[in-house]
Amino acid sequence: MIKYLIQAPLSYPNAIAPFIVLAHPMDVLLHLSLSLGLASLCCGALGFYGYALYSTLNYWLQSETVPYSEFQPPVTLLKRLRRLDPATQASLVSLCQQHYPTYQILFLVEDGATAAIDTVGKLIQQFPERDIQLIVSSQPLDNHAWGPGLIQATTLARYDLWVLIDPDIQVGPDYLHQLVQPFRYPGVGIVTCPSRWQSHDWATALAAIGTVTDLYPGLLVTRQREGVHFTLSGTLALRRALLDQPACLDSLAAQQSQHISDLRLGRLPAIHGYRVVLSGYVVEQIGERPTADSWIEGVRRHFRSIQDLHATRPELYWLKGITYGTLSSSLLLLVTHGAALAWALCGLTWMLRLLLGSVMSFVLCDRTIRRYFWLLPVWDLLSFGVWCWLSVPSAALRTQHPSPSGLAKPSASPALGSTTLLDAGVR
Repeated sequence: MIKYLIQAPLSYPNAIAPFIVLAHPMDVLLHLSLSLGLASLCCGALGFYGYALYSTLNYWLQSETVPYSEFQPPVTLLKRLRRLDPATQASLVSLCQQHYPTYQILFLVEDGATAAIDTVGKLIQQFPERDIQLIVSSQPLDNHAWGPGLIQATTLARYDLWVLIDPDIQVGPDYLHQLVQPFRYPGVGIVTCPSRWQSHDWATALAAIGTVTDLYPGLLVTRQREGVHFTLSGTLALRRALLDQPACLDSLAAQQSQHISDLRLGRLPAIHGYRVVLSGYVVEQIGERPTADSWIEGVRRHFRSIQDLHATRPELYWLKGITYGTLSSSLLLLVTHGAALAWALCGLTWMLRLLLGSVMSFVLCDRTIRRYFWLLPVWDLLSFGVWCWLSVPSAALRTQHPSPSGLAKPSASPALGSTTLLDAGVR
C-alpha cells in the first residue's frame, strides 16, 4: 500500500493534472503522511467500535430481570410539567398505575400553566388512593436542570428515596419496582437508566440515533473501564442523604442557570463516596409531534453532552476524534484513489459501525433506530461537525463552562462492591 501511495500522486488523470502539483518529493511525502494518518484513524475507530461492542454486550448480559422482590422502600416521585399533550397525559397516568405499595407523587408545574394544573387536579380525583401533590413554581422550569425542582420539593417530600422523571418519559407498571432494586446495596447513591425513543419522522429520529448509537456506546465504554460516573436523560433515582451533602446540593443549585448536564450530575455523588448504577430498565421517551423546535432540542441534548465532555474530561474529548471511522475511512478512499487495502479497511470500519448501531437498537429494543437506520452516516457527519466546532478555542466556550477542577475524576470507594454486582435491571 505504501508503494501505491507514493506512486498514486503521479497517476492522476491528465484532465486534472494542471490543478494538482504533487511531483515534488515534499508533495509526495505530505500525501503519504495524510494517507497513513487517515489509516491510523481508521484503525483507532476499529478498536473503539470493537470495545464498544464488547461493553454493550457485557452490559446487556449483566442486566437482570427482578420479577418480584420484598425490597420495596417508600419512594417520592418528582415530575416536571411544562407543556401538555396526549402523550404527556399518558405518561402521567402511567405514574399513577405503578405496581408498588407506597409512593408519593409531586408534580412541579410552572405558575400560569393552567392546563397542566387542571390535569393534575383531575389525576388527584381519578386516583384518590395515590398520594399526589402539586407544586406551583414561580421560577421557569428547564427541561434538564433539576436544581429548582429539588430545592422546592425538599419541604414536601416524605420519603428518603427520590425518583426524578423528565416531562417526556413514559414508564411501565413495574418501573419503580425495577428501578429501586440496586438500593439494596447501602453504597448506591444514584440509579439511572437508558431510554428508547418514539419518533414520528426522520428529523426527530436523527436525534434519537445520535443518543442511542453515538452517546450510549461511549458511556458504556466509560462504564466498562472506570465504572458509572454519569446519569442519563430521562429518569434517575437517588437517596435523600445524597442531597443532604452540602457540597452536592450547593453544586446543583449553583449550576441551575447553566443547564447542568446529565454527565456532570452523575459525577457529584461519587465525589462524596456514593456509587452510580446503570440499570437495565429502559424507559420510553415520547413527546409531542415533531416540530423544528423539538428536533433542535433533541440535537442540542447531544451537543450539550459533547460540551460537558469538553469541559470536564478534555482527554476523552480529544480521543473522541478517532471514533468517526465512517468519515476517516471514506476520506482514505478518496486520498488513495480506491487502493485495495483502503477498500478493505473502509469496508471493515463501516461494517463494525453499522453492527454497533444494530446491537444498541437490539439491546434497547428501539424500533425507531431500526426504521431510520439509514440516517446513521448523516448523524456521524453532524456529530463530527460539532466536535470540530468545539475543537476551536474561543472565549465564549471558556466563559460558558466552569473550571473542571471541582469535578475531578472521583476515586472508587473500596468499601463498595464491584460494578458488576451492582448493575441490575430488566432488559
